[in-house]
Amino acid sequence: MFEDYLEHPDRHPKNAQLLAKYQNDIDKLSEIFTEDDLLHLMTQEQPDGIRKMRPSLASIEIFAISASMSNQINFFQNTDYLEKWCALQCKEFEVLAINIYGRTSIKQNKIPDKTLKEIDVFLEILLDKASKDSTHPFSTFLTTLNTLVDEKTYQNSELVHCDGKASMLSHNSTLKDTCENITKYITSSDFMNSLPKVSNLAPRDTALLFFARFCDEFYFTFLFKTIDLMKNDGLIKNNYLNHPNMIQLITLAMIPYEVMRPVINEKGYTATLTSPDKFVFNETIPRNKENLTGIQKNINQILYKTYIYIALLIFPEWKPTAKEIILFLEGKSLAVKKNGPTIKGLLDLKSTALGLPSKINDVGRLSKEEYVTRLLSLARAK
Repeated sequence: MFEDYLEHPDRHPKNAQLLAKYQNDIDKLSEIFTEDDLLHLMTQEQPDGIRKMRPSLASIEIFAISASMSNQINFFQNTDYLEKWCALQCKEFEVLAINIYGRTSIKQNKIPDKTLKEIDVFLEILLDKASKDSTHPFSTFLTTLNTLVDEKTYQNSELVHCDGKASMLSHNSTLKDTCENITKYITSSDFMNSLPKVSNLAPRDTALLFFARFCDEFYFTFLFKTIDLMKNDGLIKNNYLNHPNMIQLITLAMIPYEVMRPVINEKGYTATLTSPDKFVFNETIPRNKENLTGIQKNINQILYKTYIYIALLIFPEWKPTAKEIILFLEGKSLAVKKNGPTIKGLLDLKSTALGLPSKINDVGRLSKEEYVTRLLSLARAK
């Protein structure tokens, strides 16, 4: 891979030595990526045809953070996994609700029963209104559940042959639009002003608390009951969603996560929600004593190394020291030679497991531990 680049006539000997040092790991990546894949990921072409390094500030994610970017629809067609993920989310939203409440309360590990009862009464009234008002954002959720338990929904034989790409596009579009509508609704002044006062929470935090409680106490319970009804009525057979319309169950299961994910990042809550991709990874790849942090560390290391390799490749006269490589990764401009062109990069994967030296020195283990190969092979098989 990159043979044409490697044969550059003006390549500095030290530059060539550094490339050779990284070559084995880069060759390993050729089993997964093409030259064009890596160049597009790491560089961008300027109007004059010259390539420069693409600033990749936390833009490379091995595990998709967004549910809409997940490629796991097929996986969740197995209802055992779908229910297991929903059960995990239910617990995580319970913790999230406590986290939201506890930021302004002395009792940070528990929401008082009286407060929970007030919240639940409000939510029950809200659901009753939504069931009678087709324009309410939550009405779509309730209507979809009613549709899914109706056998007439699955009598159109043409839909059974709907391809996976069409299902994925429909899923992503519905997920995006629904999450935008719900977010707009729960952060609207009308909704926030309708909420009873809770502790010392600001109106928006109160709205987020009510939504987290809604997911924990009502949303996932409704999903579980719907799946049970569909199984009992024979609509779901062999614990598998075997009709394109059933994909809506997966879409519904991803909505709470997708609504709250950006909020958690913005607000800095300590509670975490498990993304679909990470859940799938945990369920399908046996790791024995390995943990996700270690795997992510190895993946990050190969990404750093690839970024450095391609920078050396397209700047043949660049002969950096170890310190200069670190500065390059941090986004500092470095002169290739005195009064000559400069090279600038930026690759910040926000890994707490990596110290600066390991970005350039501790990068060889991935060729022995085929984590990326295994993970991407799994994704491509879905």
